[in-house]
Amino acid sequence: MTVPDKSGFWARNRWILAFATVVATGIVLATAEAVDQSRHLAAQESQVRSLEASSSQEARQEAEVSEKTVLAGIGISAARVGKDTATLAQLLSMAFTWDSGETYELARESLKDRFGLSEKDAFLQTFLPPSRFNEDAGRKRRYYIDAIAMTSAVSRNLDVDVVEVAATRYRYAVIADIEVGVSSAAQNGEGRATRQSTALRRVLLYATVSADGTVSNLVGIAPWGSTRFSR
Repeated sequence: MTVPDKSGFWARNRWILAFATVVATGIVLATAEAVDQSRHLAAQESQVRSLEASSSQEARQEAEVSEKTVLAGIGISAARVGKDTATLAQLLSMAFTWDSGETYELARESLKDRFGLSEKDAFLQTFLPPSRFNEDAGRKRRYYIDAIAMTSAVSRNLDVDVVEVAATRYRYAVIADIEVGVSSAAQNGEGRATRQSTALRRVLLYATVSADGTVSNLVGIAPWGSTRFSR
């Protein structure tokens, strides 16, 4: 029985084994370096994001300080504008947030009670005229709004600018986007609910706000333009 010559095997293949050892070592070192670089890049990205967030916050703070300085320079109170903006936002939300004939009528009555509006006011005549409906023998109202499944909601984007100051009365121009929807089931005369088609309409309002929050001289331009989409 012949015993393999192991010394001859190592002698014949020592260069191959040496090369394999070098390659394996290189792979280990390269992998370690790649991992280290990945960690370094991740740390750099985290630092960049932190700096960007800090820079953005500082920019916002500087813009707010600058705006307050400009307003103070022309005799306008930034705190007062902020308070009036909240009042106007409430008015818009009350007027343009409804999803049925009943909630539409409720919006009209709420505006009358909260802001002292009447049927003769241009705002109600332009934006919230009396809802059309049929009344059955049981005096149950069937609103046209419900027949077409119409809804209305105010977008979060609200642009409020001071246009005039007279003593403690500030007059504002307000631009808001109103999202109006109609269900496709109602459009097609089908009984089951399907997609709702919506249109984004922009409205322009002018309103005067007194120091006590009373809103007067409320007028506006009916919605114009539309960007249609479905959801």
